[in-house]
This record gives sequence, C-alpha cells and structure tokens, in this order.
Amino acid sequence: MEGLALTLIGAAIFSHSWYLMGLYSDGRTVGVIMAALGAGMLITLTLEPQLLGLQGADDSQKLGEITMMKTLIVMWAVYAGVVAAQGWADLEERAVGFYASVLAAGSLIALIYFVSQLWEHNDLAGIEAMGVTASFTAVSGILTVIGTMLFFNMAIPFFGLRVVAGWFSLVGSIAIAAVGLAVMTNVIVY
Repeated sequence: MEGLALTLIGAAIFSHSWYLMGLYSDGRTVGVIMAALGAGMLITLTLEPQLLGLQGADDSQKLGEITMMKTLIVMWAVYAGVVAAQGWADLEERAVGFYASVLAAGSLIALIYFVSQLWEHNDLAGIEAMGVTASFTAVSGILTVIGTMLFFNMAIPFFGLRVVAGWFSLVGSIAIAAVGLAVMTNVIVY
C-alpha cells in the first residue's frame, strides 16, 4: 500500500509542478492526469500494508502507523481531485491554495507522529525499523514543505514564489516517488 501510494503522490505533485511552471498548454491536461492519479491513490487504500504495522510494541502502535499513512493518502488524493477540478474547469486556484493549508497541517501532524515513532522504534526494533520510519519521516517533511509552499503560492500569491514552488515540488516529488519505489522493490525493508 505505502509504496504504490507514495509513488502516486509523487507523480501527482510532479504533474502539478509542471502546471505551476507553466509547461502545460492547457489546464485540462493536468486535470485529467490528476484525476487518474487521485483515483489510483484511493484504490491503494484497499491494499495490504507493506511495511507499516509489521513492527511495534502493541497493536495500537501498529494501527496508528497504518491510520496515519491512510490519512496522508486520503488528504493527498483529495488534493489531486481539487487540482483536477480546478484544471478541468479552469477555476481560480485560490481554493487549491487554501486546501493546501490543510495539507500542510495534516502532513505536519504525520511528521510529528513519525518522528515520535522514530525514537520508539530505535528502542524496540533496531536499525531496520528505524530506517523505515526515517524514510516515512522524510516523506512527511517534504510533504509538509510542499503543502506550505503551495499555500503561500496560491492562496496568498507572492511574486516569484510560483517558480520556486514549482521547482521545489518537482524535486520533492522525485524524492517522494523514489521512497515509494524503494518500498515497492524491497530496497527499504524491515
């Protein structure tokens, strides 16, 4: 679940970064791509977790990890849907910007959660579990920064921030997709 979802989230942010940098000639292109990626993210919720919930002291910790990842998936799938609607109907992008504040806050909560799990896994499961949790912590940090930049770019437009947000989204999306691919190909394992 996590590997495919992170790859799709990275692909969605990558596609939106091209839109932010003005590389799509029509907004409908990003609308169609984001709708498909958002639907794919929601489909990943039906899959079994690959790494999360396999290690931990008790069932509540395992359930917490899975719930936090599913929350991130749903939030970023809704983001893909909002961007798809905005691109397809050529609407004002401030709505996407204000939703990005919710994305930033939710991703920050996930970052705080995974940081707290980093110390807990260090005590319980050893270096393997710490590497898995560190990769999800890094992804949550990147998602927090991207959400914050999208908010300041779209909701409160600052001159020159559009290109910066586009480039950071481009590079950050590649890092997120790389972690997702590493999870899917068992490079990152417990």
